[in-house]
Amino acid sequence: MIIWSLMGLVMLCLMGCGRHEAKAKVEKAEQKVEAYDSIKQTVEEDYSPIVSQMELNDEVGEETVALKDSIEEAFQALMRAYPESKDVFEGERELWEKYYEAVKTVARLEDREGSSLYFYYGVLDDALTLRESSFQYLSLVHEGKKISPSKTRFTPAMIKETYRKYVGATQQYLKSDYGMSDSEWAELERAIREEEKCWNAWMGYRVDAVARMPEETGKIYKACSNRMMRTKLIQLKNQNRALGITSDEAWECRLQDDCSDEELLAYPGYDKVWEENYGEKIAENS
Repeated sequence: MIIWSLMGLVMLCLMGCGRHEAKAKVEKAEQKVEAYDSIKQTVEEDYSPIVSQMELNDEVGEETVALKDSIEEAFQALMRAYPESKDVFEGERELWEKYYEAVKTVARLEDREGSSLYFYYGVLDDALTLRESSFQYLSLVHEGKKISPSKTRFTPAMIKETYRKYVGATQQYLKSDYGMSDSEWAELERAIREEEKCWNAWMGYRVDAVARMPEETGKIYKACSNRMMRTKLIQLKNQNRALGITSDEAWECRLQDDCSDEELLAYPGYDKVWEENYGEKIAENS
């Protein structure tokens, strides 16, 4: 089932990318399949206990590691570009790392057979997108490039409400439709709440940090925060990558990353769009 999920991702790449880019992504996907098969064969030949899916994922997650490293390099360049705010950025990094670890826990607990590679590393990539958004405008301005921040103000209240709906949809799907036990769900719910707590701490730090920056830097930093909330809102409304469902139908129901602010605010949540299009209710309390 993992291989079929990867092949589905390949088809999406072929549809949306140029031929050269698509070929590169196909090769990367094939490398992941080959790596997975090699590891699985080694385990079976050695008669060792079957390793967990997460351990297998660790062997084939090079792309996510590379993305994380590249963002860290960009962050180091940011601190060199804005030395007067270096202490602020270094203080924020600790909170980012706590948030990232919380996301990893949620992804591990919510991960299910058949979507493992695509889902787990996709969730981590989403978290890394937020990290990049946290300072990208500052980097662009330093490079002399023009930025176009959203004029819509996204708020913590929006995030809180959407977290609530995401938890409701996830509970209904995993417990009623997927058969997750009460104890398993309780562990996952605690992990989601911890992720939300870490997110709030991260964003709260950023609110206070503005006063410690030069005025113009602080304005751009605030625009970065608004962009982060916009991106997070998309991720939450998509309910962690369509609740981990990897199908063409699920993909079509997701809110796209390049949506307008109006589309984002009007989108009711992945579970609601799924129900509207396919007549199957996912969450009763969302």
